[in-house]
Amino acid sequence: MDRSQTKPGEGFYEEVRKAVLERVCGYCVDRQPSGPPCTLQGHLCCVFGHFQPVVDAVLEGSALGGDGMQPYLLRLREKVCVSCEHCGSAGRCPLREHMLCPLSFYFPLFVESVESVRYREWQKGA
Repeated sequence: MDRSQTKPGEGFYEEVRKAVLERVCGYCVDRQPSGPPCTLQGHLCCVFGHFQPVVDAVLEGSALGGDGMQPYLLRLREKVCVSCEHCGSAGRCPLREHMLCPLSFYFPLFVESVESVRYREWQKGA
């Protein structure tokens, strides 16, 4: 069975959430004592504020195939960034451009979290 074709099982998003808390939040320089998930300037961190659409973008990016992060980034921009309040109509994001968007900055760790959970699920079903 091809891992890219497997659908997430029950509890998948919760397992990804746990992996993200460990992998992403563990490295976050903005992590607060009350978090994670943290609120920055009164807003939920975008890693969790857009959690399910970001996970879905990773799953779709994985299905696209290709090299490196490009397929994942393509889906992230198409599915999540376009609806972000910081992204302009031309697709430019000042936060992303200045490495101030936590989601953009930690996205490789987010992808790793999703893919590791998906791999564990695939192993169980293989």
